[in-house]
Amino acid sequence: ALYFRDTLGADGVLVAHDARSTGPRYLQLAAGEYARAGLDVTVVPGVCSTSMFYFAAMTHPDLAAVMFGASHNPANDTGQKILGPGVRPIAEHIGPRGGLDRIKELYIAGASLPKARGRITGYDPTEEYIAYSMDLAGVSPGSLRGFPVVQDYLNGAAGREMMLAFARAGADLTPLHFTADGRFPLGDPNPVKAKVIREGLETLATGKFTLGMFFDGDGDRIDFYRGDGAYLSSSFTYAAILPEIRGHFPGAGMGVYADLKSNPLALMEMARCGVSVSVIRNGHSQIKNAMFENPAMFGTVEESAHYYEAFTHGGQRYCTENTLYIALLAARAWQEN
Repeated sequence: ALYFRDTLGADGVLVAHDARSTGPRYLQLAAGEYARAGLDVTVVPGVCSTSMFYFAAMTHPDLAAVMFGASHNPANDTGQKILGPGVRPIAEHIGPRGGLDRIKELYIAGASLPKARGRITGYDPTEEYIAYSMDLAGVSPGSLRGFPVVQDYLNGAAGREMMLAFARAGADLTPLHFTADGRFPLGDPNPVKAKVIREGLETLATGKFTLGMFFDGDGDRIDFYRGDGAYLSSSFTYAAILPEIRGHFPGAGMGVYADLKSNPLALMEMARCGVSVSVIRNGHSQIKNAMFENPAMFGTVEESAHYYEAFTHGGQRYCTENTLYIALLAARAWQEN
């Protein structure tokens, strides 16, 4: 709270939690502490995916933001994603005054704030997030009618928004493990673990689907499979949809990043879109920070099935993730070609 107020100059903080069962308790504790420190607290009620959390932060650009969750980790793990105003990532060596390093300094020094009282209010971004994502992906209501796709959410946070959006788009969606369940009965919500996605792959193997999508516990990772069960690497998927993304960023001198594990053939295909392609080490916060610091870079793909973009909302530029948009865009691109 002290870092948010005194270093970042924020008057409030947005808080959310993902599907894991520890999230509500940590969010409740944090909201109370932030309010007691004089910060106004905006709470996203209920289970929230990480990408929807980022969108909520875009709609509240003056606020800091904290997400309680732990991605694909075991059920009992809980961590935080921390953002400054403007959806700026806060991590080790990243963010004003060193980000987490500054927070550590304040903690060691025993710094504190005088007691005050902030307000706690709620904000549900779901409808606005779905509409924004569909519009950005070029998917109108009914435009994916009949497109057969299976999605496995692994009892994570992505199910609600994906089901609502793909239903609105008219897709022939088969959703698996769509109920958010912090016990993660399938196992760690990690789509690279064969036993966890076995049922999804068996469903895909029935031959009824054109495309399969698998998500992690907080819903920001998306792994694509072809209808015959072949895995589609993230760099090749990005190369396939990059011409569509490029249309949002006209002009010369634009570029994208790809992480060190990306296939060189995919990088060559990306370059055919008329963009520069630069290799970058993986890491969510440092990728977003690198994009923020270089306005010519409008996108990034990590081979770990994460996709980043420089989104515009309210006339401002935000470098973050929107997995719903990527899912819709990939489905539309596949349907058309």
